[in-house]
Amino acid sequence: MASLSHPLLGTTTCDIQDMSVSGVSIKLDEDLKFFVMMELDVKIRGEGWDESMPALPVQVTRVDKRNIGLEFIESCEDI
Repeated sequence: MASLSHPLLGTTTCDIQDMSVSGVSIKLDEDLKFFVMMELDVKIRGEGWDESMPALPVQVTRVDKRNIGLEFIESCEDI
């Protein structure tokens, strides 16, 4: 589970489908107006994740209905 935050769209929750060191693939619960190159923040939630970990800046790389591909703007190795 993750939370996505955007200044104009607010915050929404989503399910993580796949995650790697370069990004994350998510499935939205509702239809939202995401587009390629859009930037937002993702906060990973759930068992095994530290709640104090900050939200990570991501950029949308793929939009297929409610399935969205996000690339981390900063390398995870830098965090």
